[in-house]
Amino acid sequence: MLVTDGDSDSEASSESDVVKAVHETAANLMLILALIHVAGVAAESYALRRNLVRPMIKGPTR
Repeated sequence: MLVTDGDSDSEASSESDVVKAVHETAANLMLILALIHVAGVAAESYALRRNLVRPMIKGPTR
């Protein structure tokens, strides 16, 4: 346990809130980027008329 005076508790709480907000924003941004990536793969698969997911899972054809 960290021993501090009374004023530092509000500063620590404020810093904790900032860290939580940054973490939440970063997590949401990563989810959005993942969705954009999946949508891009789907759009290109449709445009090229070939399955781009199968080679990603099974590897190159021989």
